[in-house]
Amino acid sequence: MKSIVSPLNINKLIHIFCLISMPIVMLMINDNWLFTRLGYLDPWYNVGYFLHYDDPSFRPDHYKIARASWLIPGFVAYEIFTPLVANYVLHIGCLVLTTIFIYLALSRIINRDISFITAAMLSVYYPIHGSGGWDYQTTPSGAYFALTLYSMCRAGQHAAQLHNPMLWLWLAGAAFAATFHANIIFINTLPIIFAFYIVLSGNKIINIKTFKVFLHFCLGFLGLTFLLGLINLVIGRQFLFYSPLIEIVINYIKDTSNQETWWLPWSSGWYEKDYAAGYLALPAALLVIGTGLILYISCIEKRIFSLNEKITILLIGQYVFIGWIWVIWQSIGQTALVPDYFAYPVQLSAFIGLAGIMSLGNMKLSFSDANLHYMQQINITTLLMLILKYLLVSTIFVILLVLPIATTFATQILNKYSMTDRAYFLYASALMIVCFIVMISIKASSRYSYFVIAASMFIFIQVATITAFVYPDEYNKLTSQHNSAYSSAKEYVSFESCLDRRGSYLALLEIEQAVRKYVPASHVAYVLWDPTLKIISGDNCVLNFTDLGSSFSSISSHYFAQDKYTSEIFSNPLDMPEESFVTFSTDTPLVILTNDQKYVDGVLGRFKKAEHLNMEIREKRFIKTKNHSFYSYILMGPSN
Repeated sequence: MKSIVSPLNINKLIHIFCLISMPIVMLMINDNWLFTRLGYLDPWYNVGYFLHYDDPSFRPDHYKIARASWLIPGFVAYEIFTPLVANYVLHIGCLVLTTIFIYLALSRIINRDISFITAAMLSVYYPIHGSGGWDYQTTPSGAYFALTLYSMCRAGQHAAQLHNPMLWLWLAGAAFAATFHANIIFINTLPIIFAFYIVLSGNKIINIKTFKVFLHFCLGFLGLTFLLGLINLVIGRQFLFYSPLIEIVINYIKDTSNQETWWLPWSSGWYEKDYAAGYLALPAALLVIGTGLILYISCIEKRIFSLNEKITILLIGQYVFIGWIWVIWQSIGQTALVPDYFAYPVQLSAFIGLAGIMSLGNMKLSFSDANLHYMQQINITTLLMLILKYLLVSTIFVILLVLPIATTFATQILNKYSMTDRAYFLYASALMIVCFIVMISIKASSRYSYFVIAASMFIFIQVATITAFVYPDEYNKLTSQHNSAYSSAKEYVSFESCLDRRGSYLALLEIEQAVRKYVPASHVAYVLWDPTLKIISGDNCVLNFTDLGSSFSSISSHYFAQDKYTSEIFSNPLDMPEESFVTFSTDTPLVILTNDQKYVDGVLGRFKKAEHLNMEIREKRFIKTKNHSFYSYILMGPSN
């Protein structure tokens, strides 16, 4: 009896199994990379909603409720599983869904091996791992966008086969609604989504059919939006959940001065820092090469293209469009490329563009063989030099991490490179490797070429990137990135490698649960800490209480005794101004994070000086993470 599973389906299942297995294997080696780090604010706000979304009086008017397509699944996961398991399900799930649906979309229109290579590289590409924090809205938006792209590809192919694409268009619209409500900046990708449909369906002109396509897409968009609003309404929240965020975005676009706190002009040289090059090198190289290819095809290759050629142009062109849109936004005063999480859509689009470049074998470009051979020689020589240098740097970092006795020697080598030197090295490396991929792809005639392309790309991602998952934290400590606060690479690596994100996450949730024993989530709570306090373990691992306190406050609390001029917490309780106590009541919990009993006594003493405010310690809780321990105190008025 013959198997009903074709070889193509078996290969597809193997590819999907690998895409699922890759992050799970990395999780089994080390799970630290899957948790939001301390110091971030926005992602911890979302954690607060995951915990308390069903309480309509919990932050009812905050604009973050507009992220309903992320907050509702997060709340459901936290209700079904323990918070720790929910954390894994949400974060691994979104990463896997992103890569699988990008693979499924690409495999329908280009070579399946290239599609798998693209998705596999995306799985280990660190800039998309928890960009802005794993609980930030970038995490689900990638999965929703990938599903949108896949659905639109299916719709276009259905239309080309004279089948009704209505259901796929509804799904595409609903998926894009989820994308939009999770991460509104994806609105810029709407033209390329419809470009996929137009190319794959064979539509050459805009007519009544095009209007119907847009109408069905909008029905899916409005359908999911209505459903999210209805869920909000049933819970007791606002039906028009998205209106506060849209209003904010419109104001930011109208008046760019609203973004002066975050926006950096090109003249500041922010892109010359190695941390910026870490997430921009590949997109920048692909934008330069992709733009050149599109200009060449437009100006030189003036002929009728086959469908496969159109698809290759589409994949490259969609990224050229997105890349330059983001450059323009950044240039006119909008936060588009920095910080890194605003550039998240660019990363996904860049890898889709990379798949197009690896599919250049479908194009019959009129390069002369002599010129191509000369260009290949140059790029192969350059690549070999880069490989040697990358292997050397990677070896140095492995030694730095594994053999402490060699750290002095390794640090001396790494410190020879300035931050700017390392940045331009990354840009140049990415450009040369993408050029090399172009040269191979144009002449690709066998599967072997795809594996050469994959190997080349993995060198860019860094040989040591995989090692990053064996050790805590990610790529930054393996690429000699420095922070000006640390005097040497050795000290920086020591700081990064001791971060216990898992322990910090569990500690914050433990404190939050302790507070909610006394008051519900709807009741305001305050948090206080000594901003000068740091705990340093025996291996120079630092826990900064400002990072700890600010992240905890984002979950469900407010700062207490904040300086109205500097927005900083007072380090000396005696300096707390009278206005800090005016609206405070003794039935309001005050959480103090510290390991200094004298600081707590000072706060109690300052309360005694305030009229009608007699506070006592209701609970003292010992908090232990992998490398640090401290206490959380809950202060309230005397219990009756």
